[in-house]
Amino acid sequence: GGDVQNILRFFELVRKHADVTELTAEVIHHFIEAVVFYQAEGKRKDRTQKVVINFRFIKDNWFIF
Repeated sequence: GGDVQNILRFFELVRKHADVTELTAEVIHHFIEAVVFYQAEGKRKDRTQKVVINFRFIKDNWFIF
């Protein structure tokens, strides 16, 4: 189905950029569709901020840091 094709497309990108020695804006653009930054919470050393990364072709997998 579509999910398998999207995963295969993502891995093709990985193969294409396997020898990259520098992380450029172009390389990032090839892999990442969206980055969402949420408002930071807390103060000083207890301050945290949620960041969500959506990789291209992997629509249902949001990576949260």
